[in-house]
Amino acid sequence: MVKESQIKIMKEGLATKGPIEMDKDMLKEVEEQLKDNPYDFLAHCARGVLYFNYDFEKAIESFSDALAINPFDSNQYYNRGRKFLSLDKYSQALSDLTVAVRIDDKDSWKWHFLGVAYFGLNRFKDAIDCFFKSIDLHFINKTNNIPPEVEWIWLSYVQLGEFDKANEALKLVDEDTPVQGGDISYKRRILLKRNIISACEFESSINYESDSHAATELYGLANYYQHIEKNQKRVIEILEKILSIKTSHHAFAYKMAKHDYSLLVSLD
Repeated sequence: MVKESQIKIMKEGLATKGPIEMDKDMLKEVEEQLKDNPYDFLAHCARGVLYFNYDFEKAIESFSDALAINPFDSNQYYNRGRKFLSLDKYSQALSDLTVAVRIDDKDSWKWHFLGVAYFGLNRFKDAIDCFFKSIDLHFINKTNNIPPEVEWIWLSYVQLGEFDKANEALKLVDEDTPVQGGDISYKRRILLKRNIISACEFESSINYESDSHAATELYGLANYYQHIEKNQKRVIEILEKILSIKTSHHAFAYKMAKHDYSLLVSLD
């Protein structure tokens, strides 16, 4: 069911945040609007949002059509950049998200996903700079949603082999750190890496009814066993569990699990 927050995003051409769902009736209505007026900027935006997690190519097409009408809209560069990330088109994502922050440099989430684009291009130092910029803006904007940035900073430092800096970054989050409801899993993964919650407690809370959630949480658990506990056998077991998941193969955790598994197996 489409939430009010998504309806607001669709009606106002905002940046996509939070849960996004497809609604076929809404899509039909938007398609009719575009038949009547193909220059309806907000209708193109709404169509892109509806396709956001349903058909990445059509979402990109819709945001591109919106940008053809309003080529200086930072939100649609951000939205399209996020879909390029979903397709592993990191250079295109970097281009769009760079434009997004040039137009609007006050939105923490635009800096966050610019960091993700840099991460995908193995430009980890640039990624870290973006994630720290996002943290600064969370404080300025009083959103205070820093756990997602801290986990990405940790992942980036790990990729650079700078484990002391990675673990130092984790100290930015503790039990009292505020977090938005949809991002509570980031905080739990950080508390796991800090040994504030146990691996047993963490694993018992994984929701296997959602493939994307299960993959993300299991990948956090694999990171814990690889970089904190140094238990490679357990890491491989968890990665194999992720790779057995039937859907959500576009998710970052699934892609990273596939990458890490191939490396570990080749070294085994």
